[in-house]
Amino acid sequence: MRPDMRLPERHPDSGLLPDLVGREHECAAMEHALDRLSRGSSALIEVMGDPGLGKTRLLGELMALAATRGLRVRAAQASRSRQHVPFGVLLDAFTAEEATQGCRRLAAVDAHDRYLRYEEIRLMLTELATPGLVLALDDLHWIDEQSADLLTHLVRRPPPGPVLLALAYRQRQAPGRLRAAFAETLSAAPPIRLQLGPLSEGEADRLLGGRCSPSLYHASGGNPLYLDVLARNVIAARNGGPGAAGREYPVAIEAAVLAELETLSPPSQQVARAAAVAGELFCDGAVADAGGFDRDTVLAAFTEMAELDLIRPATGNLFAFRHSIVQSVIYASTNPAWRLTAHARVAAALKRMGLPASVQAYHIERAAEFDDPEAVAVLEDAASSVSGYSPAMSARWLSAALRLLPDTAVDHRARLLLDLARAFIAAGRLRESRERLHQVLALLPREPTSRRADAVVLCATANRLLGRRAEGRALLTDEIATLATEPAGEPRASALAALTFELACNSSAGGDLAGCRLPATQSLAVIPDRNRLPLHVAAHGHAAAAAAAAGAVSTAAAHLDAAVPLLDSMLDGALTERLDAALWVARGEFLLERPTEALRHLDRGRGLARDFHRYLVLPDLLVTRALTLRDLGRLAEAAECAGEAVELAELTGGLEQRTAALAARCAIAAWAGDADEAMRTGAAAVACEVGGLTAVFARKAYAEACLAIGDADRCLSQVTGLGGPDLPEVGAWWRVGWYEMLTRAALAAGRPREAAEWARRCHLAAQPLRLAGRGGIAALAQAQALCAEADTGTAHDALASAGLVLDAARARLVEGVALARCGDDEQAAVRLLAAHTQFEACGAAGLARQAISERRRLAARSPRRSPGQHPHGLAGLTRREQQIAQLVGDGLTNGRIAAHLHVTEKTVEKHLSNVFAKLGVSARSQVAAAVVLAARAN
Repeated sequence: MRPDMRLPERHPDSGLLPDLVGREHECAAMEHALDRLSRGSSALIEVMGDPGLGKTRLLGELMALAATRGLRVRAAQASRSRQHVPFGVLLDAFTAEEATQGCRRLAAVDAHDRYLRYEEIRLMLTELATPGLVLALDDLHWIDEQSADLLTHLVRRPPPGPVLLALAYRQRQAPGRLRAAFAETLSAAPPIRLQLGPLSEGEADRLLGGRCSPSLYHASGGNPLYLDVLARNVIAARNGGPGAAGREYPVAIEAAVLAELETLSPPSQQVARAAAVAGELFCDGAVADAGGFDRDTVLAAFTEMAELDLIRPATGNLFAFRHSIVQSVIYASTNPAWRLTAHARVAAALKRMGLPASVQAYHIERAAEFDDPEAVAVLEDAASSVSGYSPAMSARWLSAALRLLPDTAVDHRARLLLDLARAFIAAGRLRESRERLHQVLALLPREPTSRRADAVVLCATANRLLGRRAEGRALLTDEIATLATEPAGEPRASALAALTFELACNSSAGGDLAGCRLPATQSLAVIPDRNRLPLHVAAHGHAAAAAAAAGAVSTAAAHLDAAVPLLDSMLDGALTERLDAALWVARGEFLLERPTEALRHLDRGRGLARDFHRYLVLPDLLVTRALTLRDLGRLAEAAECAGEAVELAELTGGLEQRTAALAARCAIAAWAGDADEAMRTGAAAVACEVGGLTAVFARKAYAEACLAIGDADRCLSQVTGLGGPDLPEVGAWWRVGWYEMLTRAALAAGRPREAAEWARRCHLAAQPLRLAGRGGIAALAQAQALCAEADTGTAHDALASAGLVLDAARARLVEGVALARCGDDEQAAVRLLAAHTQFEACGAAGLARQAISERRRLAARSPRRSPGQHPHGLAGLTRREQQIAQLVGDGLTNGRIAAHLHVTEKTVEKHLSNVFAKLGVSARSQVAAAVVLAARAN
């Protein structure tokens, strides 16, 4: 066995190799093949896949499985360097003694009688198959002619006895005779054909431990190898390493690609390098221009490169490398001086053809000389053309233009730096944006201009999100004071509106809900006309959210009524330039208990942010969406949203966003019953010490996590630092939720009087708001403190009417407990089942366990009755009907009952119909009640 085919280490938990996530089906197929060997039969496995899809690792798993069963393993990899060695791959697979024996057998047979010669090898394999033999041969697209003939024979006539042939090769370069042999085999059992494809997005996420973003997945194409390489680059970039920009790949990747390159003829190698220079998509003309070749040379090289699967047809007459990593490695291997010349030749050709600036920019960036005004203009035009849908690419072209621009062009530099800062902030690169904005403000004169106002607003926004609110506020107030001395007019009004609106955002983030409402209203008053529609909508949305949080519900509703029609009428292009308009309106709708409408606007904003790479606002959209989904009882989706928000906030570097995202992740995990995750993320959120409303949100989420693990005292201690029991640091709207949580915590701590006081405060806080959901939360707090059945019914109805699905289910649980204490066991069972069913549907595992516990407690204390004493007795049911009634009582759906009993869903429906008829009931909840009452009868 060759050294590079040694048995790999297996994953200690799953039993699989660490990088075989998503290949469970293939591994199961290999287990099946090994089972055939244990029964004394032969087996064939054909593994096909592109580079990086895991065929080699899959063979490694086969070898590891075989070794654990005590089977003999022989393996080798074919290579281009040994392609002309007769039987080279087979000689590599066996020990020296076995290879010598095989050669003797081959020599002893008439060289012209290939059939007899191959039968000798077939016999040798059978002799080695004690207790079983696995022959795993990889990379057979490099196989020599003699080995190909022999393996074709062995596939068509597998060795008798426990011999497994596992042959792997690239699909596009597979030897035709071998593929045909697998189709024509005379084996008693059909061969196992494993055609490896890309991983799904979910499998890719599992492979990376939950760290696979959609953009990373699409860049990798689902290729496990490329996925791992790109993920390492992202992590390196985040940690200050070379990252994706440096395109530094593991040595093994570079060596493998360059080894493929070296198999080309020398002229074709140079054409391949020219193609790597030409770009992601290239045609023969562009490559000829890059390398100075004639077209015939290029076309001949393309044929050779396609045969080796280095390049593939893309669209029209264009080609592309197998993957961008292949292109990057080949590009990096070219001589830098030659590469510079090649880019210059392509740029000149593109200019002659009159192609757009965005096409020319890639080559001009690499070939232009310093202080080249024409090159700067092209790069600037290219940046402008892509700014609407790719701010990161726009920033790249602007950065290149600035490198070519001399320091003496002050005004031009200031303009480019401002555009670059705007691109950076849209892409979510806050620190880089703030750095460029400081350079802009240093270059611009102190007198007020629209450009200076834009720079101040952007700088204040970056400061706010980075946790530097005081610095941002000082910038804003200073600029507003300067503008006050300027004559009235549209430029002054536009600048003043933008500055005032950002001042409102700064104040609300700092927790000054009353102070932020005035600048928000002022910004509406000074917006010059409806040409500033996005800012107009954002200002109305912000005013609505601030008013609702402060308890001014009617004012908030008026602002929303003005904002929503305008937002819905906005075209996507206009909204993309100001996505915080969708964010603020949705936040207002969330606070005014309009979750469905909020989700609609959040989904639109999220879709545009992803499509147009507006990463700055995306974490905030995702956090608000997670909280909205929580209210709607969709906790799995909410957790996914919050997790993505955390990942994005890590990339933007925004302290405000990171704290809010961690807090949202904590809160969702607490409600979902994942106490460990809730404590971890909650502690991280509180440790950020960002201050303002975000800090209050983080503290509340952490308190819920503490309560989830049973630490009620620590939950109650979170009130410290919020100004005492009156919670002056908490907005009026949020106080209701705080007081309800503190009610639960006091009860858990065994302090009923304290719980009653918190419930009273909750009721007083909710009254002025006149919102059904807030009133329902207050009623729920009172029901828990006083165990009052009437309050729970009121709470459920109010919460359900507000669309707060999860909280309505909590009210059902509390109502069931209250009914049980009052002795109404039948109605208690109905309420507890309804709560349990809803919690499971929501994904609230912790609350579902609590509901199950209460149901068991109710069943355990129910008095013994004979079946005939109750109209809903179960004695008249058949055994199968009793099973189904019991599972209905456990809260299982028809589908889950069918799976549990190994019957069809229609069979369950038929039996359940009989159960309804025999018990004289019409609802599943009544069946559940009958089950509870009969629990101890037998």
